[in-house]
Amino acid sequence: MKGGVKSFRLFSSKHKDLVSNINETVDLFINEYNQNFFENYFTKAFDQIEKIMDKNNEKKITILNTFNEETEDMEKLLMSGN
Repeated sequence: MKGGVKSFRLFSSKHKDLVSNINETVDLFINEYNQNFFENYFTKAFDQIEKIMDKNNEKKITILNTFNEETEDMEKLLMSGN
């Protein structure tokens, strides 16, 4: 098994430190990239979805209020006999 754990054990302490440093740097890069991607893309998309849902809810409330007002008007007309 070339390049695996067995060959890693043969490295000197300088090699081990270098490999460890590379691993830490890659891990840091991946974590920062994930955080940046989440903040700049996912949160923006979630904000847009939230705005769309808010607009839809406002429209539903407007429709419901209009329906209720018209229903009340029709009930008043029926009660008055006109």
